[in-house]
Amino acid sequence: MKSFRTIIVSLTLGLFLLSACGVRNPGPTTIPEAETVPSPVEVEETVVEEKEETSIVEDKEIVIRSMFTSDDVNARLEGSTSSDIRYVIGKATEVGLLRQAEEWSKIVYAGEVSFVATKYLSNHKPVATKLIVIDAGHQSKGNSALEPNGPGSTRMKAKVSSGTTGVTTGIREYELNLAVTLKLREELERRGYEVMLVRDRNEVNISNIERAEYANNARADCFIRIHANGSEDRSIAGTMTICQTSNNPYNTSSYEDSYRLSEEILQGILDKTGAKNKGIWQTDTMTGINWSRVPSTIVEMGYMSNPKEDVLLNTETYQDKIVEGIANGLDDYFN
Repeated sequence: MKSFRTIIVSLTLGLFLLSACGVRNPGPTTIPEAETVPSPVEVEETVVEEKEETSIVEDKEIVIRSMFTSDDVNARLEGSTSSDIRYVIGKATEVGLLRQAEEWSKIVYAGEVSFVATKYLSNHKPVATKLIVIDAGHQSKGNSALEPNGPGSTRMKAKVSSGTTGVTTGIREYELNLAVTLKLREELERRGYEVMLVRDRNEVNISNIERAEYANNARADCFIRIHANGSEDRSIAGTMTICQTSNNPYNTSSYEDSYRLSEEILQGILDKTGAKNKGIWQTDTMTGINWSRVPSTIVEMGYMSNPKEDVLLNTETYQDKIVEGIANGLDDYFN
């Protein structure tokens, strides 16, 4: 039997070893209820939901629709040129429209709200830069001298006429054509196109062959000729486009592109104006088309011989609709 001294020594040594190993009395332990401890998955889902909400909703506003920047644009803290620039948004960037006004629009981009100039926003994504040549049909004084209807053709036609005249307004067609052409240039440039005009004034002397050659020499991606129609029957109204036939002896290789261009632009105008659809007239009688080596179309906006349509064609609002329709048709053609 061990002595009492031996037992005491053994107990003392054991306590010393326990102390040296860092054993402590853990005390009472409280375990939280299971439902109060979210799993990692639950936490992650909560964070994602908060991000989605704050990225498109701010100040209790929601995105009306998507828009695209037509150029590099300054995004500002407030709707004013004197306001600080928050960042620059690159061309052809999609943004969310929160509120739109004539001069400034409130947008959300990359989760942040800012203001940009409305004129730099478009419903359509800009395409890669395309060169569009626009010919405002006719001129203030016609030229009755003759020129071949097509390359190598023995059929001769007058070089250019002054066009028709509005039966109600008395406005000359060449004036209307130029007014719409100038607006169209502005709209297309706003959308990122490069634009060249055959004429920018009425007092010129440019034949139909020269107009086509202007587009050819510029290597245009397409050639748009702006015209208005006339008829002895004053009841006729509506919009049409014109291109060559599939059997055109001068430029049949561009027929398919010219037809599709005519189709898209016609539909674009009809969608915006609600005008009567007069279709696509395919003919090989147009000098300006026959000499064109690039896809081309003639836009007959409406009939100046129709009293009501003549008045309509010469209003700013209707002209703006025609311009937007042509531009939308071009976007669809290239996209």
